[in-house]
Amino acid sequence: MAIRAVIWDMGGVLLRGSSSNRRLRALAQMGLREDQLNEMFRGDPVAQRSLVGQATRQQAFAAFARQLRQRISLPEVFLRWFVGMQQHLTGVDGELLDFIRGLRPAIKTALLSDAWLDTREQISGWANDSVFDVIVISAEEGIAKPDPEIYRRTLARLGVAPEEAIFVDDWPPNVEGAKALGIHGILFTTPAAVVAEIVTVIANRD
Repeated sequence: MAIRAVIWDMGGVLLRGSSSNRRLRALAQMGLREDQLNEMFRGDPVAQRSLVGQATRQQAFAAFARQLRQRISLPEVFLRWFVGMQQHLTGVDGELLDFIRGLRPAIKTALLSDAWLDTREQISGWANDSVFDVIVISAEEGIAKPDPEIYRRTLARLGVAPEEAIFVDDWPPNVEGAKALGIHGILFTTPAAVVAEIVTVIANRD
């Protein structure tokens, strides 16, 4: 069955954090890797509620700061600064956006993100109908990945079957959730690797 749509995660895929020396020093001082920090955030109950529209972004990061304070003996002013860095991922990948635009109109495109209620407005400068046919934000839907329903809603809005779609995400459980429905899941590693796999899958399905 031919591929008719490619669905993209946002944070960690299209929108990636800066690896500045300042950021790396902050992580090292806390004895954490970035993936560990992200897992801590995902596991916080307030953060989980924020991603389904039941808490604000500000409440989520305040709770995360409290969690960090319980685990790490660092001055509160430093923790506030570091958590503030997490609130806005920087560095949208312009080359990947160009690749996504180039898929259209033959291939439909979607953004499927576990994100907050204010996200759509914040990303409207680059995530809009010039790039994506469909944009699905977890907090607006009241459900988050890897709940099967959020994939089903995205597929329905695209008008494609699971077997006609590719899904790209940087978190393995989200990729596995898509695969369980019959979607071709790709775990993000590097932009070049993802583009190469997408091109190969599309070509092999023609």
